Amino acid sequence: MTSVLAHPGFHGKLPCAGDFVQRRLPATFVAPWDATMQRLQWQVRDQAPAAPVWNFVLAPGLCGACAWAGALVASRDRVGRRFPMTIAAALPVGARHPPWLAAAAALLESASAIDDVDSFDRACQALAATATVPNAQWPPPLRAGALWWSSRDHGHSGVWVATDGLPGPQQAAMLLGQGEAASEPVR
Repeated sequence: MTSVLAHPGFHGKLPCAGDFVQRRLPATFVAPWDATMQRLQWQVRDQAPAAPVWNFVLAPGLCGACAWAGALVASRDRVGRRFPMTIAAALPVGARHPPWLAAAAALLESASAIDDVDSFDRACQALAATATVPNAQWPPPLRAGALWWSSRDHGHSGVWVATDGLPGPQQAAMLLGQGEAASEPVR
């Protein structure tokens, strides 16, 4: 299996920080991702504090020229302003399943217990070396759009959702813990 970037990056809000934090993600990823997440914030007033972690794979062209994989969770900063936290890395051509996603999800679930951004950053950098393959069946290769999945119950049957692009208003509530999966076909 081809590996992902040695050190995944992150973008969003952490309870230990006073505002947005970001490391190792290029503007080609962050600009469309952040714009989408900002737009979705208007659709969902209050993110559920117990929203599940969602893993994702983005086809090339959605956030820059390469494909991306990562994990996303509803989060907040130190003063309570809400915004999702994302850990992501570019997928090399031919990669099918980045083995660090299970560890990324666990890191996001434990983010409220981390005292500072540098500690979160060190844990994020260590993901590629310490992760194990998630216990989930991998779908066929992604041709276009995005694929989202969550175990919801930590290892029990999960939810898979395919979207034509980055999530829209229909998926906002689902991703932020307030609704059921509503998938759109991948074109």
